[in-house]
This record gives sequence, structure tokens and C-alpha cells, in this order.
Amino acid sequence: MAPFFHTYPIIAFFDSMMMQNFFFFFQMTWADLAVFNLLDNVMNMDNFKDIPGSEMREEVRKEYTDLRDLHHRVKAVPEVAKWIEERPKTPF
Repeated sequence: MAPFFHTYPIIAFFDSMMMQNFFFFFQMTWADLAVFNLLDNVMNMDNFKDIPGSEMREEVRKEYTDLRDLHHRVKAVPEVAKWIEERPKTPF
């Protein structure tokens, strides 16, 4: 596990809380959206390689497959996908 997770164990905690497809079994909740937002920020750190924690993206993809899959499931929800496409583009 990368040193980042020893300092910020929240990702490991969220991974341990996964139950089936979402945090609360088969229905998406605000908890899933909140964690999706965190993960989406992590997954889009390509432009920020020099800041602490930027190596976290690959670690999440390799080590935390349940969270990676959650990210993909939430992003595939039509309403979420539409918002991502239409939202204002920012560097963060």
C-alpha cells in the first residue's frame, strides 16, 4: 500500500464499507455520490503529478477494486453521466 494511505486511511475505510454494488446494497445513495466525488477527483489527478497524493490514482485502480468499480457504476448512471458532460469544466 502506498504511503499516502497510511496518512489518509479514508480510502481503505470506504473500501471496507462496500456492500454489493453500492454502500447500501443495490441502491445508490448520497453516500455513493459523495465517495464518487472523492474518487473522481483522485482519478483525474493527471495534471497534478507534483502534488502530494497524486500517485493515489493508480493505487486506487490496483488495490481498491470495489471502489474503482463503484466509481464506474456511479459514472454510468444516466443522470450522473449527463451532469459530468454538461457541468462547467474546471481544472479541479
